[in-house]
Amino acid sequence: MSERSTFMHLPGELHLEIASYLCSAEQMMLRLTCFHLFTLVRPRNFTREEDLVVFHQSNVAEKYGLLCCSACYRVRDSSEFAEAQRVHRNLRRFCYDCSFKQIGCFFTCG
Repeated sequence: MSERSTFMHLPGELHLEIASYLCSAEQMMLRLTCFHLFTLVRPRNFTREEDLVVFHQSNVAEKYGLLCCSACYRVRDSSEFAEAQRVHRNLRRFCYDCSFKQIGCFFTCG
């Protein structure tokens, strides 16, 4: 009985080689498919403003409704952002978690 060959049966080295041809947004989407690829494929850090611009302008991010938080640099579903953050084309977007941390610090620290 022959076993069907699938992407997940490929060696990890080939997964990494394939991922190296993907843009940052596509790598993030690949990482979100399963735990194995999430741990194997190292994300490109969105620590520079240029990377955020590329991510937010990518058709992958728009197609799947993803945004990257400017504080924690995590790629999240757009529902994790306030409405004003979703529709405004401002690159300084903050997810709910980071927004609440800022508000909490404002009230307790300031």
